[in-house]
Amino acid sequence: MLLLLVARAAWLSPPPPLRPRPRPRACSVLAAPLPFAPAERRCTAEPLRFAALRDETASRFPSGAHMLSGVQQGRLLHALVRLSRATRVLELGSFTGYASLWLAEGLPAAGKLLCVERDARCAAVAARHLAGAGVRARVELRVGEAADALRRLAAEEPFDVVFVDADKRRAAEYCEALLARGLLAEHAVLLVDNVLWKGRVLERLSDDAVLAGSDAAKGLPLLPLAATDARLDGAQARRSLELRDVLHAFNEQLAADERVHQILLPLRDGLSGEPEPLRALRESAGGGGGVQRGRLLHMLVRLGRASRVLEVGGATAYDAAWMAAALADGGRLVRLAAGAREAEEAERQLAAAGVAARAEVRRGEWRGALAALHAAGHASFELVVYSLAPAREAPLGARELLALLAPHGVLVVTQPAPAGGEGGGSGDGRADGWFEELLADAELSVVTLPSPDGDGALVTLVCTLGPVQPRAPSDGAYVAAEVQMRVGGKRHEQSRRTQTVRRKRDWTIIYS
Repeated sequence: MLLLLVARAAWLSPPPPLRPRPRPRACSVLAAPLPFAPAERRCTAEPLRFAALRDETASRFPSGAHMLSGVQQGRLLHALVRLSRATRVLELGSFTGYASLWLAEGLPAAGKLLCVERDARCAAVAARHLAGAGVRARVELRVGEAADALRRLAAEEPFDVVFVDADKRRAAEYCEALLARGLLAEHAVLLVDNVLWKGRVLERLSDDAVLAGSDAAKGLPLLPLAATDARLDGAQARRSLELRDVLHAFNEQLAADERVHQILLPLRDGLSGEPEPLRALRESAGGGGGVQRGRLLHMLVRLGRASRVLEVGGATAYDAAWMAAALADGGRLVRLAAGAREAEEAERQLAAAGVAARAEVRRGEWRGALAALHAAGHASFELVVYSLAPAREAPLGARELLALLAPHGVLVVTQPAPAGGEGGGSGDGRADGWFEELLADAELSVVTLPSPDGDGALVTLVCTLGPVQPRAPSDGAYVAAEVQMRVGGKRHEQSRRTQTVRRKRDWTIIYS
């Protein structure tokens, strides 16, 4: 699992009042089957250079081969680096360089990736495969402990993307160091691996858990030793329990940290609050949007420092409101509405969320609207979000949507829960064919994830594999601006502060 952290949008700082958040039960967290198998089938196949690295790792380090990031996670890292047009990326705990290779290939030619790995043998394998892929010049490999490296980095420029896969017991220490020492850029995203520790952290959410003897998270119930993997001996099982409890305490600590707000991907964790204007919008619209998916889209807009976002489809403007709130000052979200009634309702909802000044609703048939945007020279959206509904007569073509992206942009496709469950297909032949065409395109990278709301739906990120141009210094700059929100006649005003590299920041944390 991953933990993602990005700069919080200004109108979420300080956070509006949040609804009470009941502690989730482990059984309710897993109540809806998660479509891992369908999601993995809708990812581009693993390139041969990555398979070769995986094979050598399994041969040379058989006991640690399971520690490699998978192709699904790798493509997600790659897409996030491309979207951000990162120039500086940090990885703590590189092992043999599988994730490092994905991160490096997402960088522009002048970008830099700093990898820290404590085992010199593993670092040597990583260096050789990075060189073989032609990206060694972008990567600096340092052999040593992650904590020592962070202490030495305090005087360096901040990072756009940070991936933490080092000692799990020190995850809280790493995150605090990154926050306190100014090592994260304004728009940065931080990812921490294994925060659910093979799903065992979810055991701590069970009302039936009993004390097992670990001191890592005092005062919280633990499952008995027998609940762990039966293949482990007593000492191994005890260490696994202790690590589970350390990570649970880490998650709880972040949930209580007023500097941050959270989202758990792909499981619903019950930890994240929802800003009052968006809660009111969602409830008045009768649903049509997930809180955690909204936060995911918000994070993507912030990470990309997007100034132009396009949304096509969707039952309500809930997702659009999340994205519009994350736009840089002067940014614009365009939402396409098929009919007059849908357009009027979207405009009303966006106004209620206080983001109408940043959003534009265009009426008319979608295919014609896309052609008009392209003809008018608007093919430069950093993010295009498309709701692929099974009932739609003629889905828009992927190439029609991709043609509107900026070179570093990402197409996000949301799909409802597959009818066939985890082991079946999507239940919609048109959607299956739509994705088969995407997966067959060698110029695209496609990664599909279970929906962050735990409802069985899927979220796909698509990006091209062409070169990424570095961001100009003025791109996506945040300047002082007032954002107003009106809900139930009440007016909320917050000031967006000028973006600086070293100022005190607020952060959004997303678990994945």
